[in-house]
Amino acid sequence: MIVEKNQIRLHDMRSGSIGKVVSVSGDAGEVARIASMGLRTGEVISVTRGGITCIVQFCNGNRLCLRMSASLEIFVQEI
Repeated sequence: MIVEKNQIRLHDMRSGSIGKVVSVSGDAGEVARIASMGLRTGEVISVTRGGITCIVQFCNGNRLCLRMSASLEIFVQEI
């Protein structure tokens, strides 16, 4: 996977940051599960809590708490 220098991993974003999801990769089941919850490429999110266990908020106000696994990579471009 090629990562541009203005992209960072979701779990590296600080609380209060806003970003656009540029890629989601990993186990097909995990990717499908989080996509069904709204976290997919192109989605604009804000980080309520950063870190390995993070909470993101979508533009519609919904929040999602997820724990990063070794097989899941989410890259975001900060806005």
